[in-house]
Amino acid sequence: MKIFTRWWQGFKKSNPLISVCAGLGMLCSAATVSAQTFPDLRHVCAQGIGNDINITWSPITDGCAGFQKIYVYGRVDALQPFQLIDSIATLAQSQYTHVGAKAISTTWNYFVVYKFLCNGDSSVSRTLAIDFNQPGISNIDSVSVDLTTGKVVVGWRPNPVPDLMAYVVWINQGVNNLPIDTLTNTVFTDTASNPSNTSLAYTLTAVDSCWNQSIINTVHRTVFLQNSFDNCGKSIQLNWTAYMGWTNVAGYDVYVRNGTSGGFTLTASNTSTQLSHLYTAFGYGDTLEFYIKAKDGTNGFTSTSNKIRIITRARKFSSRNYLSYATVIDSTSIELKLLCDTASDTRKYFIFRRKENDPFAKVAELNYNGIAQTLTYTDNNVEPYLYSYQYRFITTDVCDKDLDTSNTAKTIFLSIKSTDFGNDLVWNRYSIWDAGVNQYAIYRGFDFGAGFTWNSITTTVNTDSVYSDNGLPLDMGISGVCYYIEATEQLGNKYGVQELSQSNTVCLVDDVTIYFPNAFAPNEINKLFKPIGANIDYRRTNMQIYARNGQLLKNITDIREGWNGTDLENNPCQDGVYLYICEVFGLNDRKLNFKGTLHLLR
Repeated sequence: MKIFTRWWQGFKKSNPLISVCAGLGMLCSAATVSAQTFPDLRHVCAQGIGNDINITWSPITDGCAGFQKIYVYGRVDALQPFQLIDSIATLAQSQYTHVGAKAISTTWNYFVVYKFLCNGDSSVSRTLAIDFNQPGISNIDSVSVDLTTGKVVVGWRPNPVPDLMAYVVWINQGVNNLPIDTLTNTVFTDTASNPSNTSLAYTLTAVDSCWNQSIINTVHRTVFLQNSFDNCGKSIQLNWTAYMGWTNVAGYDVYVRNGTSGGFTLTASNTSTQLSHLYTAFGYGDTLEFYIKAKDGTNGFTSTSNKIRIITRARKFSSRNYLSYATVIDSTSIELKLLCDTASDTRKYFIFRRKENDPFAKVAELNYNGIAQTLTYTDNNVEPYLYSYQYRFITTDVCDKDLDTSNTAKTIFLSIKSTDFGNDLVWNRYSIWDAGVNQYAIYRGFDFGAGFTWNSITTTVNTDSVYSDNGLPLDMGISGVCYYIEATEQLGNKYGVQELSQSNTVCLVDDVTIYFPNAFAPNEINKLFKPIGANIDYRRTNMQIYARNGQLLKNITDIREGWNGTDLENNPCQDGVYLYICEVFGLNDRKLNFKGTLHLLR
């Protein structure tokens, strides 16, 4: 084994080829020196795990076709002589593993010699020790969100270490840094990132040819943008996290775009401590996009945040804000039916009412769940027997802002006037239906003790508002004659409905009219003594029959049954003159007393 001392290495530095030739006892001519090139010993690396040492060099060409061998020399430290470690018979080989060498020493030095048969020429590399030196720190310039892809982009400047092999990008998760990629360029896109959910942090290390790694340096964290949209206040509150990694953040610019195409415009510039912005310059229905640009005050770097999109949505007005009917229920109640639009923003219905020429006043507030197709409301604080009422409603949205105003519905008010020929009915026309009124039906009713019985006595055209009832019966029950009007809507309502509306009910009660016959013949045609009349309250009217001597012969509680000429024991009374006394109550609650004589004829 040939031994090379320290003086030889020092001599080699001034003229490596001549030094090697002398050290090996060889004669090297000037022609030999110029004909051969020198191998470049690139690096000597200790394996991270195990005791082997890897030596790598750049191979040279065989200019004279006389390649013999490659010799690998090494020494355990700078104080020891070099020893031949091994020889290699392959010209193209460019690396060698010194097995187990690290177990002996970590201060090994190496060089390689190419031996040729061209006059005994040799080419010698430089001498290298094991490389344990870390590369210098690699600093991230910025971490930023690509506005097109929505992914995080990390950028940095090249590390100046001569034998740089790669960069390792790390993602920071709490107290841990996890490697996510190894690459050779200076830009990295984290395709697995989702910076729209949270702020993401990254750091970087450089790795040299011996896999020596630089120290993990400052973590850089993206700007995370969020928003709070106040539809009622018509404002957008933007909030974002601070950029981390720069020593001097100059501030933040707020960019906005109305729509999803075209360029963004600068809408605000904030200081480094202002991490929010209130934006109000938009209209309902606009689609807005925002992002934040952080600015480095030292090197001029920038970082963009995630992009957010806000669809403000135009207000949804009702397509069927319609009061379908207003109808009288009884003497103190009116019912309304409202058609609702489930697709609108309606959340409340405010009912307004007025009578005659009074101003409209709010009478009710109805909450709406957005589901029901119709709502009904009964107004129990009215006097429909005295007035016609008008109704309308106004809708509001979740912001308590007015949306729509309905049509106005006017109830039918009926009045009656008695004449010598009958009763004249007068009413106002119903308004307003979408399709208009088709007809008015006039209903007349009597109560003969079992409740009212109603019948339609006629219908009139939609332009009529008067009617004369001249066909009244003598017996009008126990409550007189009563009327109401019912309006029917035309077909063709655009909302697909056909409604009815009923007026107030009016009962007409005149003074009592009563006639007493002066004779009757129980065995002939006129078998009963029975008074007849109109507007009589038969429930309370009564009559007594007396003999001339004052004896009570009959007590009649329903004068409509009359007297058949018998006494209390149903024995026939004799032909003669008798006395009657009748207490008559009118339907208008007026009481009249009648008495007289009659002839019973047999």
